[in-house]
Amino acid sequence: MKAIIPFKKQNAKSRLASILNIEERERFALAMLEDVISSLRKSKVKEITVLAMSDQDLGSSGAGIEVCNKGLNEAINDQFADARA
Repeated sequence: MKAIIPFKKQNAKSRLASILNIEERERFALAMLEDVISSLRKSKVKEITVLAMSDQDLGSSGAGIEVCNKGLNEAINDQFADARA
């Protein structure tokens, strides 16, 4: 099984802007990403790919990182199309 995780660090979790500043929201988003990757590893997912908008500092998750030159929605749709081919 393969997992694809869309991730955007810039202006992450914008709905929390009233209670967290941008750096806190970015750290929160990274922590959530690490939790998701950890859970997927425990569930024996063999291939984990993070779709990111840039080569952001995503930590040392060990997941594959694919940089998107287009929007995340379009990149996700491309991943599904590739999986069906």
